[in-house]
Amino acid sequence: MSGDAGVVRHLEVIAERIDALLARERADLEVSAAGDDEISRRVAKSLNRMAEEFSRSVNRGAAEIRGMAQALRPEERCEP
Repeated sequence: MSGDAGVVRHLEVIAERIDALLARERADLEVSAAGDDEISRRVAKSLNRMAEEFSRSVNRGAAEIRGMAQALRPEERCEP
């Protein structure tokens, strides 16, 4: 495997691991209100919004890594 191909594959593996980790841990990012009071509900809602933004950021990061891998992937040459 050439150097560039190795780097490309390594980047793809990193992105796959990020996706798998987020999918596995997503449930742990969600919180329920500790009580029935308004403050508990607001805190839970705020934390869940932050978890959603975190998930979106992680997904964007994985997409950026895939973009780097794509940019490094050698172009296939068309032979006449």
